[in-house]
Amino acid sequence: MSTHNISNIKIHNAGSSIEIRVIPMFTDNYGYVVIDKASKDAAVVDPADHVNMMEALKSMTDINLKQVWNTHKHDDHAGGNIKFSKSFPGIKIYGPKHENEEVPAITNPCEDGDSFNLGNTLVKILYVPCHTRGHIAFFG
Repeated sequence: MSTHNISNIKIHNAGSSIEIRVIPMFTDNYGYVVIDKASKDAAVVDPADHVNMMEALKSMTDINLKQVWNTHKHDDHAGGNIKFSKSFPGIKIYGPKHENEEVPAITNPCEDGDSFNLGNTLVKILYVPCHTRGHIAFFG
């Protein structure tokens, strides 16, 4: 029996202010839900398998989805952006400024040193161009 399916969401506490829920996607990938514990505001990270991510979100009635974060341009990371922008009008979609033309539906292009808030948590952008020329990491 495969454990790489939507019934196997893992929850991690990342310090006192953030919770991370790991969502299995496709057959060998993951997306994440990052939650600011104080406000319950949440972001989905690299939700390419929008079917699995949307299904997982249906069970998360304790959060307020506010943002999408993309680490880089590949479809197996950013492929769900259009679906999320249509399903959640006005949602902020953060992604790499250096790949802005190649990542669909980005509303907030980011580069090294940028920052923004997820609820009460300050999120910083780190430019880590290795996997792709515009790859970024989110640090809170």
